[in-house]
Amino acid sequence: MLEIDLPYILVDGRRFRGDVRRIEDLRPVLMDNLSEEGDAYYMFRDVRPVHETLRYDITVMPARILGREFIKTMGHYHDGPYPEIYGILRGEAIFILQKRAGRDEVLDDLVLIRAKEGEIVRIPPYYGHVTVNPSKSMLVLENIICRKCRSDYEPYIRMRGSAIYVTVDGIVRNNRYLYVPKLREEKPDKGEIFSLDLKDLLKLCPYQ
Repeated sequence: MLEIDLPYILVDGRRFRGDVRRIEDLRPVLMDNLSEEGDAYYMFRDVRPVHETLRYDITVMPARILGREFIKTMGHYHDGPYPEIYGILRGEAIFILQKRAGRDEVLDDLVLIRAKEGEIVRIPPYYGHVTVNPSKSMLVLENIICRKCRSDYEPYIRMRGSAIYVTVDGIVRNNRYLYVPKLREEKPDKGEIFSLDLKDLLKLCPYQ
């Protein structure tokens, strides 16, 4: 049971206040230079028990346009070989996944996944990722990841975001990257995170 009354959510009868990512925080990764201020999206950590090695989070992203871009997350890589699983609880999302070829500005792979309510997106180890809300409705995401995993935002800040921007005019290339392979689209999985077997979820923690 999930109820949303930002900056709070109610999960299974328990009330949580979110950590706020503000527009000012996103400026280093946005395509356009903005003076706009305000809340961008909300992150709620550890809101439901899964397993002692795993953390379950919820992210709420209201619809918004930032310059020419649809609102998005900051983007990060993981600090080790940790995968992650996302589920779409409400709305629709675009996930941009990218894998480095030894340098931030050179990529081995670039993937776009469009997902809607009731679908799952898996982030493989060593892939950075950004989530975009391209719709006029609120996006609500759930995700599960190993507690040991830490997020590295610096490569996205150095490169001013991912290799592509999702804008009101379509996909725009980020020219700060020296080499980017052809963008390929993948489909999400069907189902819900909690329908997955615990053994499958525990694969998120390679060093448990």
